[in-house]
Formats: sequence, structure tokens, C-alpha cells
Amino acid sequence: MCGTGWRDLLVASSGALVCTATNAFLTGGIGPFGRMVGLDETAAGLILGAGSLAAVVAAPTFGYASERWGRRKMMLLAMLPLIAGAFIMAALFAKPEMAAGPTLLVSLVLARALQTGGGTGMIPLTQALAADKTTQDQRARGMAIVGAALSAGTVAGSLLLWATGRLGAEIGLAALSAGGLVSLIGIATCLSDPPRSAPLQIPAPTLRCLRRTWPYLGVTFLGLTAYLTVVPVIGLRLIDALGFEPGDAASTAGIVMTLSSAAMVLSQAQVALFGARRFGMILTLGCVAGGVALGSLALAGSLPALVLAMGCTGVFLGQVAPVNHAALSLAAPPDSQGRVAGLNSFLRSLAMVIGPLLGFSLYQAGPHLPFVVAMLCLFIAALLPLARYPLHALT
Repeated sequence: MCGTGWRDLLVASSGALVCTATNAFLTGGIGPFGRMVGLDETAAGLILGAGSLAAVVAAPTFGYASERWGRRKMMLLAMLPLIAGAFIMAALFAKPEMAAGPTLLVSLVLARALQTGGGTGMIPLTQALAADKTTQDQRARGMAIVGAALSAGTVAGSLLLWATGRLGAEIGLAALSAGGLVSLIGIATCLSDPPRSAPLQIPAPTLRCLRRTWPYLGVTFLGLTAYLTVVPVIGLRLIDALGFEPGDAASTAGIVMTLSSAAMVLSQAQVALFGARRFGMILTLGCVAGGVALGSLALAGSLPALVLAMGCTGVFLGQVAPVNHAALSLAAPPDSQGRVAGLNSFLRSLAMVIGPLLGFSLYQAGPHLPFVVAMLCLFIAALLPLARYPLHALT
């Protein structure tokens, strides 16, 4: 890939980074922040889950549309609601009396839907751009760059949560909205999009395409569902099991997520620098090891033990994510990269709906249940790559 290709990939990844930073900030902090403005755990789950329903529709839509109208134009369109949604949520948390009671909950859900609907579109668009800009032997490295940006966004959002948790959600959300504006300017001024004389004709989805890609789509769905079942309840576990105050729990949850995501970034950076071989083995063993790490959180009775378990999760899943995306891209038809990436992001978004709701519901039924269910999800995901032909010869 030439220097311009790397530049375009990095510029596009900045928008995806802001998206995941916002998600990390809200996923880790919505429980404690909700309590600060009088919302319970069920309301917090609705903000994360119901708001993410917009992403279920937006993710495949952006992926499909980019095949016809180009990646850059759709990226600019995706960034606008991300910026606006984060700003509106900041205003609502700053002045909750503007929309008290049920109206506050509905307003936060709608603002979250706006933010997530746009931001989630950046993920398939960036992954499709990586497929455009890389050859087959560079695909794992390109996807690892995108994955590292997504994980770096989680680090940034978690650090922001740690830094601003005691001050309230509005400070962090305002900063994220400003970061989105900077990314929008960068995409508008720096990103190049190959000119097209006519819209591409997108072939209809085929059973053959799904037969080639379903194991990797399954790994995406189960892996992210497992992770998002656990992450939202970390702050509540700090409150209920370790005696933290809500503000301190939000801040500490940010630190835990930061360390886990930093481990994920380092793991993905290794793939970006050196590539990857034996895709099937990496996917299967990584999911098993990640499941064990998440399951061990049920036994973590201290903050150091919790940090260690989440750090190990970051290392193992950091290997799985870019390899899974590379395998998905290589298995998909060349003229369907955008729509397959959109379908993959649809499943990501579905996991964003199911994971937090499942996590909060399981936590209310029993504080250890979210971790056990997350472990089982990853064990099932470990079996899926075995159903496809071997990819170990690809690099």
C-alpha cells in the first residue's frame, strides 16, 4: 500500500476512533452516571441498548451505500449525527431538570440513537476502505490498523471516563463531540476517494456469500456480545462488591477499561507490524483464552484481580478481532466488501443492543452470571472457524 493509502486509512480511522471512544465512555459510565441523575440500572440498559437499535439499521445501510456513492461521502454523512448526538447528551446530563423523569430517559435514548446511528456507520466504512487500499497479503495488517484505532478509541474513552467521572458525564461527552468535529474536518480535507464514472451495480446478496462468511460473522456477534455483557457491569460490581462510591466507581471502571484496551491495542499493533498466519488457530485459541479470562472475573474479589482478568481479555481478543476481520474480507467476494462489512457491523450493533441489556439483567439475577454467560459465548465462538476451510496458509 502506498503512502497515500496509509494516510487515507489513518484519517478514516480517526472517525471510527471517536465512535468507539464515545461508546466506551458511555458503556463504562452510564450505570454510575444514571444514578447521579436518578436513573436506575434498567434505564441505563435502555439507553445503551434501545439507543443502539439505530445502529442495527445504520451499519448495513452505510456499508451498502458506500458501494454506490463512495466511502468519503458516506463518512462525512456518518460523522454529523455522531457529533450532534454526543453534544445533546452532554446538555441533558448538564441540565437534567430540562427533561425530568421519563422525559429525560426518552431524550437520552433518542440522543444516544442519533450518536450511535451515525458513529457506527464509520466502522464498516473504514473496514471497507481498508479492503480497498490493501492487497490480500496486506489484509491482516490493514484490518489490524483499523482494529487498533477502534481499541485506541476505547482507551481514549476509558481515560476520559477516569478523568471526568467525578465531574459528571457532560464534560466527557462535550469533549467527544469536539473530537468528532476535528475528525470531520480531517475527512473533508484529507481523505481521497477514487473517482467513479458511474455508480457500481451491487450484486444481490447470495447464499454462496453467506456460506463463505458466516463463521466470521458469528465470531463477531458472539465475541462482542460476550464483551459487552461484562463491561457495563464492571462499575456496578465495584460499587456492590468492593464498596466504591458511584463517582469513584465510574472513574475506576474507566481505568480498568483503559488497561484492558491498551493491552488490546498492543496486541493488534503486533498484527499490524508483522501480519498473521494460521488464522483458524488464532481465532479458536484466542476465543477460548478470552472466555477463560472473562469467566475468571466471577472469582475476582479484589481490584488487582479484576484488572488482571480484563488485561488478559484485551490481549486475547486483540488478536482475534483483526484476524477475524481479515478472514471475513478475504472470504467475501471482491465486489461486496462494503456490504459484507456492513453486515458485520450490523451484527456488531445487534451485540451492542443485546450485550448491555443481557449484562444488566443477569447482574440483577446474580452478580456472577454476566461473567459465566460471557465465557460460554466465547467458547461457542471458538468452534465456528472450524466449520470453514483452513485459512492458515493466508498471511
